[in-house]
Amino acid sequence: MSKHKYNQSEGRDTYRTVDSDGHYEQSGKALYGDDGHMTRLDIVSPVSGQPGYHHHEWWNEKDGYGHGIHEDH
Repeated sequence: MSKHKYNQSEGRDTYRTVDSDGHYEQSGKALYGDDGHMTRLDIVSPVSGQPGYHHHEWWNEKDGYGHGIHEDH
């Protein structure tokens, strides 16, 4: 069974979903400007069938949307 962890602080929200073995299933963060609007969003999840890699999706005000598969770090 998955566990969901959510933290909220000034200008930032984060979440993490982990499976019963403690391995992450997905994580993300949202950053907000002083006026409360979102300035950046990141979502990271493992790549099925490719251990050691993750899929990263992001959006930010400056560059817009992007995504890619990256080696875990």
